[in-house]
Amino acid sequence: MLTGSTADVMVMHADTLAQSAQWKEAFDVLASVGGELKLSHLCKMASLLCRDWHQSSGVARFHESVRNDWKSCSNCGGVLHQVVTLPCGHSYCRKCSDSWCLKQSCTKCGARPLDSSDSFKTNVAVSNLVEKWWSGELQAVALRAEGNHKFAERSYEEALEKYNAAALLAPNDFTLFSNRSNIYSKMAMYVEALRDADQVISLRQDWPKGQYRRAEALRGLGRNEEALIALLFCSALEKSPQSDICTEIAKVLMTIINSAAKQHNQHREDLSCGSEDSLSGTEELEPRAASNKIPIYSYPKLHRLVDRINGDMERLAKSKVNTAFRTVDCSAVDSSDFECTLCCRLLWQPVTTPCGHSFCRTCLDRCLDHNPSCPLCKTSLLEYLAKRKQSLTEFLDLAMATHLPEEYAERSQIHEQEMKEMCSQDKVPIFVCTLAFPTVLCPLHVFEPRYRLMIRRAMESGSRQFGMCAYLQNDPHGFAEYGTMLEVRDVEFFADGRSVVNTVGGRRFKVLHRTMIDGYYTATVDFLVDQTVEADHVDATVSLHDRVHAAAENWISEAPVALRQRILQHFGTMPPVEADWISLPNGPAWHWWLLSILPLDPKAQLTLLSMTSIEKRLEAIQRVVARVRQRML
Repeated sequence: MLTGSTADVMVMHADTLAQSAQWKEAFDVLASVGGELKLSHLCKMASLLCRDWHQSSGVARFHESVRNDWKSCSNCGGVLHQVVTLPCGHSYCRKCSDSWCLKQSCTKCGARPLDSSDSFKTNVAVSNLVEKWWSGELQAVALRAEGNHKFAERSYEEALEKYNAAALLAPNDFTLFSNRSNIYSKMAMYVEALRDADQVISLRQDWPKGQYRRAEALRGLGRNEEALIALLFCSALEKSPQSDICTEIAKVLMTIINSAAKQHNQHREDLSCGSEDSLSGTEELEPRAASNKIPIYSYPKLHRLVDRINGDMERLAKSKVNTAFRTVDCSAVDSSDFECTLCCRLLWQPVTTPCGHSFCRTCLDRCLDHNPSCPLCKTSLLEYLAKRKQSLTEFLDLAMATHLPEEYAERSQIHEQEMKEMCSQDKVPIFVCTLAFPTVLCPLHVFEPRYRLMIRRAMESGSRQFGMCAYLQNDPHGFAEYGTMLEVRDVEFFADGRSVVNTVGGRRFKVLHRTMIDGYYTATVDFLVDQTVEADHVDATVSLHDRVHAAAENWISEAPVALRQRILQHFGTMPPVEADWISLPNGPAWHWWLLSILPLDPKAQLTLLSMTSIEKRLEAIQRVVARVRQRML
């Protein structure tokens, strides 16, 4: 009999062997520990086994199948019952969202949900579709819930009746067969439990609990090696190693190893008694000495188990995943079920509000520009506006793409055409406010609904640009003839729908023709580029540039401290002179920066903006700087 300390040393040796994938030798050492082997000794061994299976190359495909299943609850995989759609766009059963989802990250995208599910109402559109397509499964959910209640009361016979009735309505509900398999195991009806567990696996190969139910049934039948394989499958299908699965694996390993050790001891006793019968049909066990002189025996039965484990791990890597979890009767699909209640067209980029109503993203945004409440139920959507993180509702979007491909493609084409029109040179959106200059930062406070829409369209089209023109009082055209394109760098939204749009000036343009769309101006424009400096004027232009630049620097350095601080705070430091400034389409950046801070009236600034001669523009700036410096004296 080994002492406790010696057994601990042997277990550590076995763990070391397992870490280097010498599993047969590791199992031999554990079996040789004999009666001193404890469950705690096998915990690390079980976790190492789980690690190897979890790192199998085939597991990622099973997890990918879950991400691709849009027809089921993203947590339990069952039919969507009382559907809740989170801001990330993925849908859950109400039960799952209440008890599980909001405590963890979304199983599909990893997004963190909000703190409470109370603010999320049932998704009306998705619920209607689920009721239409899978009404039998929804009825089965109610029966299954009654069965679960009876199971909690330990009324197994009554629970079984409910599950049997539910199975007639939903023959493909794998969660139902899982529950019934559990009932059968509790009633010691292990053959029936195994049959239902196998049915679960055939319906949903990627679901860990199916393998767990199979392991329970196999253990009840005394088929411990198969139970071990099932538990390893279960561990592999989990997204991360689970301690309770490792514990179950350790228990099964304990049973298998103790059984192998018992057979070995019996065989040795038979040999010592000289029984010839004992030699027939058994394999001779040859001892070998460990480094601490303790005999370590070879256990062929455990070696065969290791071979089986390795073989099943290879099959896992090569196995095909059945992704047809839930089907839809094509005759039950109607495009009218996917109409936006705002535009009366097929939903495009559908989003769902916390109150459970679904709309086209653009339709909802336009409504919220005028009133921060749901267009249907008038629930306040201030928090929705503040976060602006509502993603496309996966169920609705993929349902249309899958079952209404022609209508979906046509709707996509219409949207693309609308976006192309929005960002064409003939329809440059115009923000009428003040003057902006090339290369100069221009933060904008946007609160008018028409400009919210304009900027959103600029972002959606991918151009991220719009024109800025100054408002001219008493001007018949409403805004200046010249302007600057602004490129959006980022947008910060507020709870009431307002936003701060950080932009930077780009190309200058001249307005050729004005139009209006949805309340804001658009224009056909001609982009301005500085004239090329003649070769015989280059030296004079460079000299002029250097003099104006030096004068500007002197003015800034001579300015009062308070003025310099305000300039630095709002406009930053003067940009450095570019090496190729003379060939740039708008000239050097520093002189636009200077124009934005010089005390000039808007008309004078507009005149300088419209100039395409760098020489004339520098001369004009030189005169302005001279006058400003003279006033300071």
